[in-house]
Amino acid sequence: MTKRLEGKVALITGASRGMGESHAKAFVEHGAKVVLADVTDHAGELLAKELGSNALFVHHDVTQLDSWTNAVEQSVKAFGEINVLVNNAGFSARWPRRQSSPRTTTGRCAVSTRTVCSSG
Repeated sequence: MTKRLEGKVALITGASRGMGESHAKAFVEHGAKVVLADVTDHAGELLAKELGSNALFVHHDVTQLDSWTNAVEQSVKAFGEINVLVNNAGFSARWPRRQSSPRTTTGRCAVSTRTVCSSG
């Protein structure tokens, strides 16, 4: 297999499971170092352990600027310059809308509409 991502560093949000997990596994398979960024700590830590030395888990809330700053700083410290951002964080559409509070709805919408990234 050609290692098309050899020498690249990817920051993947929503990386603990689902599509983000699949992206992370594929990126590592193709030679990248990956930073698994997610609010689901246990799953993220397990995935990082599974992927080995080419992966790092970072607790990251995409709706918070300070969290972006921390994720980028930890990424650069561990692996060097970030070459790829997979902004995959999201939530399942299978939630009972009629049972949701305004706070819950606002939080879910923030993940999709108010993600922030600082260029430093």
